[in-house]
Formats: sequence, C-alpha cells, structure tokens
Amino acid sequence: MFPVRCLAALALALAVALPAAAQSLPATLTCNGQEPFWSLTLAGDRAKLDAANPEIAALGPDIAGKRSVIGGTSQPVLHWRGRSRDGSGDIVAWVRRAACIMPSGDSVPFQMLLSLPGTGPVMGCCQ
Repeated sequence: MFPVRCLAALALALAVALPAAAQSLPATLTCNGQEPFWSLTLAGDRAKLDAANPEIAALGPDIAGKRSVIGGTSQPVLHWRGRSRDGSGDIVAWVRRAACIMPSGDSVPFQMLLSLPGTGPVMGCCQ
C-alpha cells in the first residue's frame, strides 16, 4: 500500500509542478520600448500603458485584458490581450525569457513584442 501512496503523491506533485513550470514568468512585468517611446506594465489581467505619443497614450492608460501562458516548449511565452481604452482595437503582447539590451546598455531578462492598434508591432525589453 505504501508504494501506491508514493505514486499517488508523485503524480500529484507532477500535476502541480508542471503547470507551475509553464507559469515561470513573473506575475508583474514592466516593459519599455522606443521609437515610439512607450512603457507597458503587465500585472495579471491588468495593464498600464504610458507613452509620449498622443496616439499611443489614447489607448490607455489602464487596460483590462486576459493573461495566459503558452507552454509546451522549454521557454513558455506570456500572452496578454486587452481592448484599447478608446475602442480602436486590441492591444496584444507576447513576452519571452531572452536577454534584451536596453538603450542604456543594460541587459534585462525578457523581450516583448507588442501589437498596438494603428501603429503595428513594436519591440521592447522587460524586467
């Protein structure tokens, strides 16, 4: 009976550990990009968008969305989608763990591809 309990405990531990591994991205990420200059903070299903460009600034600042993690690979990808505040379209972000060099020369651990309505995709770095 003891080995069966051990196997059941191992199965339960794996069932809990595997989704946790797929979620190995931080709960909150702050990302920045330039040309155009923007900042996006993702915290669960909420995002805060700041930008000097008035067309991008009109999309936020506070945006409700949905966060999910695309697993099944050695490098999970965070996917976040929300509707722009002005209703012009969806804001979609993909974040992956990969070294990213900031304009200051500092290296941070995450890269972001951000799709904004009216501007197309932009790249940024996150920490």
